Amino acid sequence: MITRFIAAGAVAALTTVTLAAQTLNPTSTVPLRLLTDRDNEALWVSEAMMHGQFIERFRTAVGLGRARMGSASLRIGPRMQLRISMPQDEGSSRRVELTHSLNTLELIGIARHSPPVAFVIESHQNPSVEKTRPLTSFEERALRVLRDGQEVAAATEGNTRLVVGAIRAEEGVCISCHAGVKPGELLGAFSYRLTREQTSAKP
Repeated sequence: MITRFIAAGAVAALTTVTLAAQTLNPTSTVPLRLLTDRDNEALWVSEAMMHGQFIERFRTAVGLGRARMGSASLRIGPRMQLRISMPQDEGSSRRVELTHSLNTLELIGIARHSPPVAFVIESHQNPSVEKTRPLTSFEERALRVLRDGQEVAAATEGNTRLVVGAIRAEEGVCISCHAGVKPGELLGAFSYRLTREQTSAKP
């Protein structure tokens, strides 16, 4: 499978936004590289790489909007992991390598929902049933960052890594069904939840 990822420049363009006790940031400075690319197995070295893979699969899935989430290529596999290197403490030169396993991937609806909502997993598995939940405070804050032009926002809460990535309108892909939108306009987002598996310190 050939997968198209967000350019490295998009990662560098992300800014750190401190919101209460949470931080939205582009944590990884590791160059984008795909270590594994199978339908149910992946090892990503940045949040942007992970999001880029799922965006490509969403684009090529059969169906419209939420119905695409039932595609086999968008299902979470048991060996999908994000591995990032971060400072051990604020201002510290000592780094730790954090490995997180992907637990959930949910679609956030924006274009046809006011206020935006997240479609729970049951809605992905059965397109005839629309089951939603309100956005979390992190997701709401992340959407503001995405509307400002960022592509990915992330935060850590304990052992959980939260990531929200933009789904934007593309000519010939989305605009035919979403009348009045322009290329690049935010139509939705993916909300990812990952759990930290292990930590190893680097000298």
